[in-house]
Formats: sequence, structure tokens, C-alpha cells
Amino acid sequence: MTKDKAFFTQKIQECENKIYRLSLGILRNEADAADAMQDAILKAWVNFESLRDRKSFDTWILAIVHNCAVEALRKRREWSDIDEYYDLAAEEGPLDRASKMTLWQAVEKLELPYRTVVVLFYYDGCSVKEIASVTASTAAAVRQQLARARKMLAAMLDRKDFEI
Repeated sequence: MTKDKAFFTQKIQECENKIYRLSLGILRNEADAADAMQDAILKAWVNFESLRDRKSFDTWILAIVHNCAVEALRKRREWSDIDEYYDLAAEEGPLDRASKMTLWQAVEKLELPYRTVVVLFYYDGCSVKEIASVTASTAAAVRQQLARARKMLAAMLDRKDFEI
């Protein structure tokens, strides 16, 4: 497959929010997330010819983002709390802004890999199969991580914060 700049650019623009959310979900710092995002896009462009099926571009780029963010996390070796929270659930919905922020703060407290699977599944709408591909895991492991993450979130959150 030859490099198709227009296709690549269009696909990056289409999944820019997913890429950023995943990176931010792993790194919990906007500047580091942006850096990892840029590294991932560069790596994707350099390796674009290795993409066998253009229909799987989203999963392919998210796997690269995941790997870049995890590598940045390993290099950083220290965790810092994010100063400003990005409103990941910006779409109109039944929860008010305060509830969305409370939920995102709880998601941020989850350890890896639970935080990663929650961001990909609930915020980016990825399927269990896609998440397994991105994280180099199995679908069964992803389902188990999601179930555990839901239990952890339920323990952290007070239901009255989410009354509709």
C-alpha cells in the first residue's frame, strides 16, 4: 500500500478526539498526552505502509497511541495529577457538567489497564474486540477488566451525584 496523505490526514482528523482521550486517559496530563499523540501520529505516518486494511485504521492508530502513551508513562516514572480536567463527555446527555467531571475524576483514579479500557469503551465507543486489539489482550480479559473497573467506579462514586 502506498502512502496516501489525503486518506491519512482525513482519518487522523476523524479520530483526533479518540486519540487524545486515550492518551490523556493513560497519562493524566494534557501536555504529556499531546506529546504522546504527536509521537503516535508520526509513527503511524512512518509506518503507514504496514497497514494492511484501511478499514482497521482506527484500531491500528489507537494501538500505536496506546503504546506511545504507555512508553511515555514508563519514561516519566512519576505521576502528577492533571490540573485541568478535559470534559470527555461533552455530548449532550442526562448528566450535568458537575456529574460528568465527578465521573471523569473517578475514571482518572483507576489504575492501568482499567482506566484504558474504560476510556476506550465508554468515551470512545470501541468494541471489546477493538480494545483487545489496541491493548494486545484478549476479549475475555477486556470484559473482565471492564467489569472490575465498573465495580471500582461504583465503590468510588455516590449514586446521588448521578441522579437524573
